Amino acid sequence: DDGVFDECAPEYADLADGEHKLRVRAIDAAGNDADSEYSWTVDTVAPAIAIEGPPDPTNSTSATFKLETDEAAELECALDANAFGACAAEYADIGDGRHTLHVRAIDAAGNEATASYSWTVDTVAPNTTIVTGPADPTNRTAASFGFAADEPATFECALDSELFGACAAEY
Repeated sequence: DDGVFDECAPEYADLADGEHKLRVRAIDAAGNDADSEYSWTVDTVAPAIAIEGPPDPTNSTSATFKLETDEAAELECALDANAFGACAAEYADIGDGRHTLHVRAIDAAGNEATASYSWTVDTVAPNTTIVTGPADPTNRTAASFGFAADEPATFECALDSELFGACAAEY
């Protein structure tokens, strides 16, 4: 690495990450010399992987991903328990349930990194029930309701021909 010429060592150990250059000079008995050099890079750091994916949870059965690495690297992907193969920008026909995209990045030096992104596909609407309401018929001009769903959910209400909106305590 641009040091002064000295006796050659057959091996160099504990080289730091970065570019290196070995220069060799041969000197014959008459004092003639010639130089040669060899350059290489030591890279022991695996690439960093960033994954952008669908919202979690989602009701979409397709998923679009954006994959980035902090250096040039070959990317391989595996959806759930499938084998690693070429990465796709979009995966389709994904069933309900929890899914994971596994990503493997291998840089030119052979350093390997893995990352994953998990999300849930839920295409089944909650079973919604009105559990309490006014008597039918009633002589009251106000009505109170109670409702429930078979899974965690937020509720919106629509009275008569109004649009759905936040549920009022009483109608």
